[in-house]
This record gives sequence, structure tokens and C-alpha cells, in this order.
Amino acid sequence: MCNPKEPNWFCDDYPTIREAGSIEEYHSFFTPATVHHSVVCEASSIYLYSQNAIANIFNYNPKSKIIVHVRNPIDLLYSWHSQLVFNLVENEKNFVEAWRLQDKRRGRPFLQYGKIGSHGSQVQRLFSIFDQQQVHVVLFDDLKSDTSQVYKDTLRFLHIPFDGRTNFPKVNESKCNVLPFVTKMLRCRSDFILNYLELIKRTFNIQLVGVSNFILNRNYKIRTLPPLPAAFRLELFNYFKADIKLLSDQIGRDLSHWR
Repeated sequence: MCNPKEPNWFCDDYPTIREAGSIEEYHSFFTPATVHHSVVCEASSIYLYSQNAIANIFNYNPKSKIIVHVRNPIDLLYSWHSQLVFNLVENEKNFVEAWRLQDKRRGRPFLQYGKIGSHGSQVQRLFSIFDQQQVHVVLFDDLKSDTSQVYKDTLRFLHIPFDGRTNFPKVNESKCNVLPFVTKMLRCRSDFILNYLELIKRTFNIQLVGVSNFILNRNYKIRTLPPLPAAFRLELFNYFKADIKLLSDQIGRDLSHWR
């Protein structure tokens, strides 16, 4: 896996989130790979949403293999909103209200929840470019109910032998900042903050390498999202109903239980 894990290189329609400034720098993210590695990969989840990324990947390497992870759009977006709030990208903490603000935020693509959750049209675009034999679709439902089997199926798709793994701990659970202003202060990297840290280093003759990440990694707590109002869930299902049907047809799976 490259480092960073999500370089976002191929979504040139969102240049501000790309981690590399050139193809050479992008290639440098894979430097640790050797001839002993049968697969090299990256995990930029925004590629499916991007209008350009899939075509760019095909032009780069038409033999690429693609792993797609899809989820009930209602639950996906509730989680996505929570993550954006945690990352201080979304300032409306109530998801219902954030959903209603989409028309006023047309210039902010990652706050367009309706488009983010439309996996049916996104997968349709993917299948119009890549042969379906090169695509492995994973349902979040399957990942929850039988993680081990999903893991084995994915390894088989990549032609990687099963390593006997049986332990699959939860990762990236929903979380919130304990002190949001601390996170905002450390992430903004203003001249004031940088100068203040430099002053501390000079005064006490110490190195503060990694201190920001140390604080960020301790300034949050795991939380359980409360259930969405039933009427709002139904509203969202009706919004995505046609797209869910499209996704169901594309991947050959009955998704009626998503209601």
C-alpha cells in the first residue's frame, strides 16, 4: 500500500486534495515496493465520486483492478457527515439541516450529500470504462456479517494467497473532537501557531516533531450516532430509490432491505 494511503492523484477535478504535484511524486509514494510484491495499490475512496478519476486510471493502466465498497446511502451519508464534522469541513452538526443546505452549497462538492451517496450512477460510470471482470464490489452488509469471507474473496480477486487471518478489529469508528478549537488550531497551521511552537523549541531546546499528531490523536472520543428520525430516513430512501435500483441491477444483488 502506498504512503499516503489516499493520494487522490487521479481525481484531477479536485486538485486541492491531491497529495502529489507531479506523476513522479505520485510514483515516489510506492518506493518501498519491491519485485517481491505481487500487488501494489492505493485507497483513494473519492475516485468513485470523481467525474474524471476512473477514466484517468484507465488511461494510466487499463489493466488496473478496482475494488469498490458500497453501502446503504442513508447510513453512508450519516457517517460521511459525522466524519466531515470531525474533520472541521462541515460546520452544521445536524445532518438533517446539512442535507437541507445542499442547494446553498453548490460550490462545495464534498457537501453535496445527494451526489456523494449515488453509488448506482457511480458504478454505472465505472462499468462503462472498465470490464466488470476487473472490478470487485464489496457490500458493507457483507463486510459486517462475514468479514472473513469478504477478506478471502478480495484476496482471491487479487490473486493473493490466504494468510490465515481471523482477527478483524473495528477501525475508523465514528468519533468526535473533545475540544474542537484545539483540533482547529493545530490543523490550521497559522503563522502564529508555527511561530509559537518554534519559540518553545528554542526556549527549551527540545524537538516537537510529532507533537501535533500526538495531541490530535488524543483529542477525540469514540461515539455512537443516534438513530435518524424515521420520517427523514424514509425521505432519504425515496430520494435514492431509483439509484439503489440502478446499483442493484449493476451488481446483481437485491438491495431492497436498504429501506
